[in-house]
Amino acid sequence: MGKTTGRFIIFAAALVLASCGGQGGKEKEMGPEEVIERFNRAITAGDFAAAKELCDTLTMKEYLDSYAEAWDVLQKEDSSALAIASDLLSGAVLDIEKIEKADEGKAVYYTLEADGHTKTRKAIVKKTEGIWKVAEITDAI
Repeated sequence: MGKTTGRFIIFAAALVLASCGGQGGKEKEMGPEEVIERFNRAITAGDFAAAKELCDTLTMKEYLDSYAEAWDVLQKEDSSALAIASDLLSGAVLDIEKIEKADEGKAVYYTLEADGHTKTRKAIVKKTEGIWKVAEITDAI
């Protein structure tokens, strides 16, 4: 295993552990904001299993698959570029702009800023069996 790959694995593991803190296996219910934050952390760490647990996988399947495919391609073609991109994204600042009531849940408007670049997103979160799940992510209008 190369030095860069080893660092990336350690980095990804640390990020996953930091995002999964619990209280003896019993976590408090996450609100829409925390679900969005954890979902984005899981995606940037390449932890698609954790991301799937935070979303409605039926409606978000294409979104998750596109990220997983890009992650795999970068890992195979240029793992050092993937490590650099992941490092930049891990420092991204997620800022919740506003939350509005949506038809079946909440619309969470947020921005992600990393390395001088900003992306504004809108996420729809819905309660599924009493737990907030990401149902859709689009560019904010």
